[in-house]
Amino acid sequence: MLHHLLPLSPFRQRTEYATECCRGRQVIFLKRADGAGWMADRNVRSGDRTMELIGFRDDDGSMQQTFWRFNVKSETPIPIRAGTASAPFIWLTGEHIAPKTSVLVDIRFTRVYGMCCCRKKKTFLHLADRRGWVVEPTRVPDSDWIEMEDYVDSSVSLSLQGQVQRVCTLNRIGVSEYTALDDLTIYSKDTWPIPRLNAKTGFINAPKRGGNAAVGTISASSKFLISDRRTVFTRLRYMHIAIGELWSKTLTIPRTLNFCRRTGRFATFLKLSDGRGYVLTNSRKDITTTEGEEGENVRITRRAGEPIVIFDSLRLDSVNSETGKSMLRWQCVN
Repeated sequence: MLHHLLPLSPFRQRTEYATECCRGRQVIFLKRADGAGWMADRNVRSGDRTMELIGFRDDDGSMQQTFWRFNVKSETPIPIRAGTASAPFIWLTGEHIAPKTSVLVDIRFTRVYGMCCCRKKKTFLHLADRRGWVVEPTRVPDSDWIEMEDYVDSSVSLSLQGQVQRVCTLNRIGVSEYTALDDLTIYSKDTWPIPRLNAKTGFINAPKRGGNAAVGTISASSKFLISDRRTVFTRLRYMHIAIGELWSKTLTIPRTLNFCRRTGRFATFLKLSDGRGYVLTNSRKDITTTEGEEGENVRITRRAGEPIVIFDSLRLDSVNSETGKSMLRWQCVN
């Protein structure tokens, strides 16, 4: 048994109930520090412990993690999901992976769908830049299979190129660079609803008490850095009711009965690294812009739901490769 020699992340664990023969058994899943996946602390069937705590190690941020490098083979953009749920509970973030690019993956696993002769395998890949998950229709092999003489690459969307070693904090505190395709509104929170534009006055309506507010703008073609993101479901309204300490309940109320309309069901907020607020990744209304020099103006119309930002890259230089600490620099303005 070599499992006790593998370093595990002490701050990455979760408790769940696994079902075996109609009985619930509590198990703790520990995330491996090398990024290979999760391991259960006990056997689900027998209940015997398979892992034991033998001590701890000081992590100064310099511990390396294995990432997988994938090249995009698809000729069309690949949609990014917010989670790994299957249809009809698929949460699309609104972002896509562009063709002919490469991405870093920190987590991957294979799930089997169907029954009997209709069983199919799909591989879920989690992007190291924290944009979400993508699905490869066929099973992605281990990187050492690439060296085999009889190896045949049967991937459809993403092709595995190999493994790279990066500092383990890259997928937690590394920042990403984006480019604004249109003028962006900066919001104070990553919550829904957002303040709407008043068609009569041309100004954004003032938010309700404690609600989201517009606090600034980012001009088109500008580049900006983001440190986190959050996808919210815009068709529901949450209300918490409490009667002292006796009773409390959170109610979910639909904002609209048109659940079949896919455009606008989800909204993804990007958190700006400079602390100014949050911006949306997709348009909430039709936008018409004019580009080009004088005399050669071109009118471009973006429909509701289309991207208004474009992902450039995960900034590998945003994390120190030796200490694992952030390399963002700040200066006083007062």
